[in-house]
Amino acid sequence: NFPLVLKHQRHQSILTTPVPSPAPTSQESVWIQLIQSRMPSISFENSTSPQRLALDWMLGDSFSPLVAYDDDRLLQRFALAVLYYSTNGPTNWDLENRDAWLLNSTECSWGEPGVSCTNDVVTWLWLNNGGLSGTFPGEIGLMSSLKRLDLVGNNLEGTIPTEIGLLSSLTVLS
Repeated sequence: NFPLVLKHQRHQSILTTPVPSPAPTSQESVWIQLIQSRMPSISFENSTSPQRLALDWMLGDSFSPLVAYDDDRLLQRFALAVLYYSTNGPTNWDLENRDAWLLNSTECSWGEPGVSCTNDVVTWLWLNNGGLSGTFPGEIGLMSSLKRLDLVGNNLEGTIPTEIGLLSSLTVLS
């Protein structure tokens, strides 16, 4: 920061109050701040974590910035990408449409018929017998409009994340 100099008729006066630096405006820091404002425990430090992989994918994706005006859509996109990486989507998924995930398009067109939406908001995930393995991520709690979650016939480990309690619209969990 440089001191602010004001010129008067006969002399210069230097203000001692520094001019503040602008806040970081990079897309990454804005998105991290948004995600952590909803789930403070999410960390992006580990470069191979599902959360970091999801964020890195979104930063390189040409469609994600197009939904950045809508916090809920951005969080939904992030949660679905974390789900993909947490459950070994790149290597283990046995869905008929595995290659239709993480496309440069609306997440409502991913994995049809496994993803169902109303007005670009995911309301139903149908991933039965899909070869999902690993742990089911707590980030699913970011999908505030999810009404139905079907995961029967997969090889998921661990407990149901407590964040599933954030899904106030959820009526079916199987």
